Amino acid sequence: SESVSESMSASASASASQTATTTPTASPTEEPICFPGDASVELADGSMKTMRELQVGDSVRVGASEYSDVYFFGHKDSFGSAEFITIEGRDSVSISLSSLHYLYVNGSLVSAEEVKEGDVLELSTGEKMAVTDVRKEMKIGVFAPHTLNGDIVVNGVRASTYTRVVHPEFAHLLLAPLRFLYRLGLPALTFLEKTSQAGLARALRLPSGPAAL
Repeated sequence: SESVSESMSASASASASQTATTTPTASPTEEPICFPGDASVELADGSMKTMRELQVGDSVRVGASEYSDVYFFGHKDSFGSAEFITIEGRDSVSISLSSLHYLYVNGSLVSAEEVKEGDVLELSTGEKMAVTDVRKEMKIGVFAPHTLNGDIVVNGVRASTYTRVVHPEFAHLLLAPLRFLYRLGLPALTFLEKTSQAGLARALRLPSGPAAL
């Protein structure tokens, strides 16, 4: 009876351990994920939205005097967490994005992990701003909106919607069918919402890992 008791005790412990390990928890993602949930964009009507609030069909600022529709999300998760690189300039202007994500630095597209103090960012107005600080931060929310234009202004800083995982020109070509469907109207919008993450992630999978653009 003592061995039966020990066996039951071991079984109960194993069951409790299994329950503990299968409890859902928010864990960091290792895929390129672009922007955190609290990042903000400016709409064509002058109002602001966070990434959590942004929707397909919203027209967002992409340059000094240009706006473009969001037609697709490579990632859209309000509860996931990830490590972002926060790049800061004067007056506390800053942008947080994933390490492989492109933004405009010194007049060219450069991935966030390559940015250093003294580099020059491009602002929404077309003005330039020197980088004063670069740091890593964990943030909640993982979002990768795509605009028809291919650029997006986030927190007042001009960035690309693409990452270093896939060359921007090739990625833009791969997404051409989705842009075409979006321009068809509401049926295309429904299609994009249903197939966004799963379908495109498989289509763009590379030997080095998933291409979450």
